[in-house]
Amino acid sequence: MSTATSLSTTTRLLHWLVALLMIGLLCVGFAMATFEIYALYPLHKAVGMLALLLIVPRAVLRLLQGWPAPVRHYPAWEHGLAVLMHWVLLLGTLLMPLSGLVMSAAGGHGVDVFGFELFAAQPDPARPGEVLPLNATAAGIGHTLHWLAGYAVAAAVVLHVAGALAPCAGQGPHAAAHAGPLGGVNAQLPRAPPRGSSSVFDRTLQLPSRREAPVSSTRPAPLLSVRQAPPCPAPSKQRQLFIGRQRAVVIAAEGRPLRMLRVRQARVAM
Repeated sequence: MSTATSLSTTTRLLHWLVALLMIGLLCVGFAMATFEIYALYPLHKAVGMLALLLIVPRAVLRLLQGWPAPVRHYPAWEHGLAVLMHWVLLLGTLLMPLSGLVMSAAGGHGVDVFGFELFAAQPDPARPGEVLPLNATAAGIGHTLHWLAGYAVAAAVVLHVAGALAPCAGQGPHAAAHAGPLGGVNAQLPRAPPRGSSSVFDRTLQLPSRREAPVSSTRPAPLLSVRQAPPCPAPSKQRQLFIGRQRAVVIAAEGRPLRMLRVRQARVAM
């Protein structure tokens, strides 16, 4: 997408804050699921709820402002993939904290944000260390959506970063933000200026323009005009040749062969 479109400071700030928070939450979530680090669950849920406070206004702002325009014309599959990834990122960042909230609250685990309790935990008196789910069905749906959204957002982030780094090779939807003066898809060669004008084009190619042409210290001899030309010797004989409808004068100098001008079909007039 084009960065030439004027993005406000708020839009950029929300983008980077949400991006950093979601990448951190994804890393912590995969670590918890892989290595069963249960001590990180309270921190994971608290940061997720804080991220939701930034994700909601960012999503509303993006839907109101629309997507930035592409920097150039892309193939249909590339443009469609870019739009799909943006929608996956927008909806995925909303679905992840919401599904996690439903999973924890409906499952009876409670939601605590750095000491501020949003939903109280429901411990099971008969089984110490276990909880009583408020709604097992809702908790199961939330768990499934949270798992699917996590992998979808992770894949979309990888493709999004790859698309942002693609201008280093001269392609990709974010080429305008990273392309160099002669690199990327939007690189343009300078155009030649009008004749007789001095422009940056001349200085870039280190060629002097016509107005800035260096003057030689030794001036060439001026061309002789017709009046200044030395007189020709008087002809000794004149003959006329008629060339169809065109007429030419042939002058035969003494001791020299005849010189004919524009002769195609000639006849001698005696």
